[in-house]
This record gives sequence, structure tokens and C-alpha cells, in this order.
Amino acid sequence: MTSQAPASRTMGALLREMAARYGDRPAIAFEGRQISFAELDATVDRWARSLLACGIEQGQSVSVLAGNRPEWLYVAMASARIGAVLVPLNTWHRADELGYVLEHGDVKIAFCTDRLRSTDYAQIMAEAVPAATRRPSEDSRLDEPLLPCLERVIELGPHRLPGAETLRHFLARAESVPVAELHAAEAAVSDDDLLYLIYTSGSTARPKGVLLEHGHLIDNTFHIGERQGITCEDRSFLATPLFYGLGLLQAVGATWTHGGCVVLMEVYEPGAALRVLESERCTAFYGLGNMTRSLVEHPAWGKHRINLTKGVLGLTPVDKSLAHDALGLTHGTAIYGLTESYGLCAAGDRNDSFERARDTIGRPLPGWDIKVADPVTDEELSQGAVGQVLIRGHATRGYHKDPQRNKDTFTSDGYFRTGDLASFTADGDLVFHSRLSEMMKPGGINVSPLEVELIIARLDAVREVHVVGVPHPQLGDRIVAFVDADPERLSAEDVTRHVRSAAAKYKTPHHVIFRDAAELPRVASGKVPKAALREIARREIGLGL
Repeated sequence: MTSQAPASRTMGALLREMAARYGDRPAIAFEGRQISFAELDATVDRWARSLLACGIEQGQSVSVLAGNRPEWLYVAMASARIGAVLVPLNTWHRADELGYVLEHGDVKIAFCTDRLRSTDYAQIMAEAVPAATRRPSEDSRLDEPLLPCLERVIELGPHRLPGAETLRHFLARAESVPVAELHAAEAAVSDDDLLYLIYTSGSTARPKGVLLEHGHLIDNTFHIGERQGITCEDRSFLATPLFYGLGLLQAVGATWTHGGCVVLMEVYEPGAALRVLESERCTAFYGLGNMTRSLVEHPAWGKHRINLTKGVLGLTPVDKSLAHDALGLTHGTAIYGLTESYGLCAAGDRNDSFERARDTIGRPLPGWDIKVADPVTDEELSQGAVGQVLIRGHATRGYHKDPQRNKDTFTSDGYFRTGDLASFTADGDLVFHSRLSEMMKPGGINVSPLEVELIIARLDAVREVHVVGVPHPQLGDRIVAFVDADPERLSAEDVTRHVRSAAAKYKTPHHVIFRDAAELPRVASGKVPKAALREIARREIGLGL
């Protein structure tokens, strides 16, 4: 499909453009309330003027710690409108981790919710920012030696921190800033200015800060929406946290560049989600396999009218099959990307056959140059060969305050080394094999975890499977399979016999651990971190000790 691409080159301008185009159409739906593009644009103006009143200037950092609420997006878009940089805070982090991001990201203002589920974020913020527990100075600025850049904490909920500012007081500041000053600040923002600084987990002890710009985000997310068939009639269900790329980059970007509505769910719970999906008439789904499974396995599944047809199928063939067959994503797409690629660099098309979507991770989006290369030499490999995925186009400009990582990550001719192993089909689709760091070496021979996972997933009793290699001091990597299956229908011997019959003997798991999917470790996006599985295997089996 081909929609009218946005003319805007900054996110602040994009919102104005969508308000002009779609005015009274909903941009956000939340807990029964519909917020139109016109209302959103006006609200963002007020929040942006308040930021200016607090002294926020172009290029300075603003953070938000909250669930998927409209206020989260108000902070994001208000920051974008005046050229400030949004630094999303992970609601799974604790005080030390939040303190690191606030300090490393040079955050000047941090917005904070009161609590989410059973977590007291006011208390966590008090631990991360001790000055928030003390009365501020006369000009309301904090004096926190550990965070010299941080000047204010704004409470989105009840006033509990003596040194924080209430949301009401913050928004009242807007009256002191003339509209002309806002427009001048907005006019100074350009497409290559920083928009987001998103911290993602890395191989080091601390997360890495990914730098993302206005223009690349608008271009890339528009093309994501094109592949997914998003229109102004769509209502995109979003319970995946906004601080993740799937939420902020893919879902919000793809939906808003097409004039669609983002349906927010602050806290995900499958029973409540089914009610939201029905009542809000959601048509597009932005979630991963664990969310899909929790929906279709819920006792209330089948009692609600679900209208989903578009969006993200998932990451694994099993997840994609479940989303297509049970959830109804008959026009769902395969995806491939990372935060550093503004969400996605490859995707399938909504009209692809399901077999194509299931077996591949899509093909390059417009504006992307993708090649599969030798992991050592960076030399491009022939079609069908497995190598590291190198991407160039709408890629991050680099990592914040990390010149060595930037040097190591980019090739001399500007390609970004993804660390993923894949191959190209004759039709130009990518087929994912594994993370370069996750490749297993039993007996010194390379084995892809995904290859073994796909073989095990063919067993009818298997609901979910994850395979890792755990180093052994004498024997090399030992292959460990974590399997969620009906124990009455499947044994460890059944699993190993099946793999041995379908593949080379050295690909057979040495250990099979049966574990319910709900008991597997997961990050907030729903992905299962392989490093955590290795640690579980080490403890339970004694490997590598």
C-alpha cells in the first residue's frame, strides 16, 4: 500500500501535521478516553511551554518513569517539540540502575509516577535522588551531588517527595512562556537533532545509550507502517512498555505517521487486555510471543470479539503460528531490527504468505542497505551463506559517551555490526540464525540455537522452547534445551531422540529442562534472555562449575 508520507522532518512538526490532517480523530485511547490529534497537539504545547519555563533548552535531557499512560507521551512529544532529548526510564530498574541512567544521560528534569502494580516508584526515586526527600531551594531546584545535572523531579501522581514538584505546579509554569517563545524554540529544531536517548542492555555491566534523531525516526517508522498496512482507521494495541523500541519506535511511530490511534494499556494483564481489545476495537497488535500465548490461553479467550488482523507476528515460528492461527493476525508481519535501527530495518509485507512470514524475518525496508558478511573480515558473503548482518541507512549515529563502542561497532564504510547471524534467501528475505555471541560450539563445531529450537518445536506437545550453550571446562559447550511442554506427553528422551533423528548427532541437547513458560526469566519486552538461562542451567545441572 502507499499512503501520503509525512512532510514533517521533526516529531513536533509531525504532531502538528497529523492534527491538521486528522484533527478530531483519536491519537490515543486510554481507559475509555479518546484523545484526538488536535487535543494532543494542544496538550503538548502546554507541556512544552512548561519545560521552557523550567529552563530546558535544545539538546538537554528529560526523563520519564511511568507506565503506558498519556502523560508518558506528553513528556516525549513536548520534549521533541522544543528540541530536548527524551531519556526513557525502565520501570523494571531499581535505584542504582535509574541513578546511572539519570547521571550518564545528563538528565535535567525527571518525571516520575507514584507506583505501578505493587512497585513504589516514589520510594525508588527517593533512593536514586536523595535530594528529592529534602525541601528544595527557593528556585525549586534540587541540589543532588550524585546527579549534578538533575534540577527537578516532577511527580505525575500524589505529592510524596518533599523536594519534588507537583504536576499541577509544573503545568502552571506554562503561563509564563509566550506562545511566540514556544514557536521560536520549535522552529530551531532540525531533522538531524537528537530525539531519543534510549538505554538498552549490553554485554557490559551497564546499559548502553542509543542516540536517535528526528528525521530518521519519521522516515523509518512510516515505512514500517506501510509494510504493516497501517492506516488512519487502525487502532494499535500497545501494552508493551513505551520505554522499549517495540513500543515507542515501532508502534507509536508506525501508527502516528499514518494517522492511526495508539490504544495504551498501563499494566498488562491478559484478562483485562481481552476486554480492552474488544471495547477499543483494536485492529493492530504490537506484542511478542509471551503476550500472545497469555491471551489465547486465558480462560476468557473466546468470550470476547477480537478484531486484530495486523501488526507483529512475533519472533519465533511457534509464536508466529500462534499469532496467525489463534490471535487472528492474518495480515501480521515478520520483523527484524533493534533499537539502533530505529525499531526495524527489515520487515515482511502484510500480504506475504504465512509460510514466508513464518520462515523469514522480512526483507530490507526502504532506505536500508543490508548485507550478510564474514564476522571476521566484514566481506560480503554469497546468497544462502550464514554471516553477520551489517546494516547501513537509518542507523543510530552511535552510543552516548562511548567512543570505543562506536569504533568497534561501525565498519570503516559506515555499516553497523548487529551481532546477529543470518542468511539471505533467493527472494531477498533474511533468515535469522542466532546472535553471534549465542552461537554454540559443542566439540568445537558451530551450532545455531535457533536450528535446534526449530527442530524441537516440531514436536506436537511443545509450547515453547529455548536452547543455550553452556561452557564446560573439558567438553566445550553443552547444549541445554528449556522446554515448555505437556510432561505426560513428552520426556527428555523423546526430545533428544527427535533431534538426533532430524539433525547431526552433535546438535542433540545434552540436557533437557522442562519449565513452564510463565516461570522463564523475561525482560519487559517479553524476550527470554539467554544469559539468564545459562545461569539457571549452571545452577541446576552444575555445568561449567
